[in-house]
Amino acid sequence: MKKNIIAILGCFCLSLTTTVYSNSTEQRLYKDAASMGMGGVGVSTIGYSFSAIHNPAALGLMADHDIAPFLSLGMSMNPEMFDLLKDVSGIVSGDQSFDSIDYDGLIGKAPKISANGPINLGYMGKGFGFWTTSSSDVSMFMTNSDAFINSGLDLSLNDLAAVSSDIIDLGDNLTPAEIEKIINKHFGDSLTQSQLDKFVTSLQDDPKSITNLLPKAKFDATTEITVNLAYGYKIPFAFLDDVSGLSFGATVRFSQRFKITTGDTHISVDQLGDKFENITSQIYQAGSISSDFGTALRLENFIFGLAVRDALSTGYYWKNMDGVSIGFENSKIALSLDFGASYRFYFNNNFLQEVGLYVEFEDSLAKHESWLNKMRVGSEVKLFNFLDLRVGMYDSFITAGLGMGWKWFRMDFAYYRENYFNLFTSDQFYVNMTLGLDNSPQRKAKTIQKQQQHDRIQAQALELVNESLKGAGI
Repeated sequence: MKKNIIAILGCFCLSLTTTVYSNSTEQRLYKDAASMGMGGVGVSTIGYSFSAIHNPAALGLMADHDIAPFLSLGMSMNPEMFDLLKDVSGIVSGDQSFDSIDYDGLIGKAPKISANGPINLGYMGKGFGFWTTSSSDVSMFMTNSDAFINSGLDLSLNDLAAVSSDIIDLGDNLTPAEIEKIINKHFGDSLTQSQLDKFVTSLQDDPKSITNLLPKAKFDATTEITVNLAYGYKIPFAFLDDVSGLSFGATVRFSQRFKITTGDTHISVDQLGDKFENITSQIYQAGSISSDFGTALRLENFIFGLAVRDALSTGYYWKNMDGVSIGFENSKIALSLDFGASYRFYFNNNFLQEVGLYVEFEDSLAKHESWLNKMRVGSEVKLFNFLDLRVGMYDSFITAGLGMGWKWFRMDFAYYRENYFNLFTSDQFYVNMTLGLDNSPQRKAKTIQKQQQHDRIQAQALELVNESLKGAGI
C-alpha cells in the first residue's frame, strides 16, 4: 500500500515540474451532458462516468457502487450548424454554388457541432477504471475580407456572392452591359452611378477581382478516439465512518486524432470546393500518450478534489493520410491543474433524495484566462428516484441540464450559451444516452430496499396461499 501511494505521489509531483508551462494548440473534445448541465464540474464529483475522466482519484471513492457504462452515445450542436454543413458539402461536391450560404447571418459567428460517441465503452468501480471515448468537433468561422472592409461599400454579402457567382459563370463573355445588368439585378439602387461605373470597369479589367470582396472561411474538423486505464486507491480514516477517506489516482491514456482543416489562414469561400477536391491530402492523423493524476479527500458529505490532467504528454506529431503532403505544426494539449470542492445533502423520502453543490476551478495555471472564466459552479437536485435537475456556470455563462434514469438506462440533456444577446449564434445543446449506468449509491440502496420489500410481500403471500391450501386439505 505504501509503495503504491509513493509511486502515485511521485508521478504527480513530476508532472508539475515537466509540462506546467507548455503551450497548446489542441483542445479537449469530450464533454458529458451531465457535467455541462452543472457548469462543467467533475474534479470533486463521484458516481458519474465523467468523474474519473476529470479526476482518477474518484475511482478510489467508489467502493460503495459501480458504474458500468457499456454503451454511451452523445452529441452537442449549434442549431445553425446543420444547414451550414449541408451547404458546405454541396459546395465541395459541386452540386451547388458557393453563393448559397447566408453570409450576412454568419459573419463573426462560429457555429459548431460535436459528437461524444458513437461508442463509449467502459467499466468503473471499486478502484479500477477502463473506458474508451470517441469524440468529434466540427466548426466553421467566417469573416469579411480585408478588401471588402477597405472598399467602403455598404452591400449585402449574400448579394455580393451572387454577383460573383454570376460573373464567374459568364467566363470570357464579359461585356460592360452584362456586368452592369448583373450588378443592378442584385444591388439595385445600393450603388451610386460613379460607384457602379468604377465597379463595372474594375470587373471588366479583372473579372476575378470580385472574389477579393468575398467572405473568408476557416473550417476545422477533429475526431478523437481514446483508450484509458485508471486506478484509484482509498486510504480510510479509522476515526470516521466508511464514507470518509483520502484517495489517490492515476490514468494512462492513448489518444488518436484525425483532422480536416483549412489551416491557420482563412480562404475565400469560392475556393472551398478546390480546397477539399483531394480530400486525402487534407486529412491529418497523430497519436499521443498522456496521463492524469489526482487526489480526493472525502469527509462525510464534503469532497475536495485536485487533479493534474494531460501531464507527461508526448504531444501530437501530425502527418498526412496520403503519406505525401507535408503536415502542419506538431502540437499538444496543455497541462491543466484543476481543483474544487462539493457538498451533498441527503434526504430519505420519495420526493427529494439528494442536493449537490459544486465549486471548482479548471486550468488554474492558464495566464490568459481570468479566474472568473476558470470557475465552474454547479448544482444538482435529485427527485422522485429518477429525475435530476441541474444548473451551473461555465466560462461565465449559465448552463442548465436535465437527467432521467430508469434502472439501466439514462438520458442527460444540457444547454449552454456563450452569448447573452444574440439568440442561436453560440448556443450549444448537449445530449447523452447511456446504458448500464448507476450514478447514485442512495438510489441503488433504494432500489435494493424496494426489491427486498417486494420479495418479502411475495413470500408472505405465498405462505398465506400454502396455509390456505393446507387448511382446505389440498
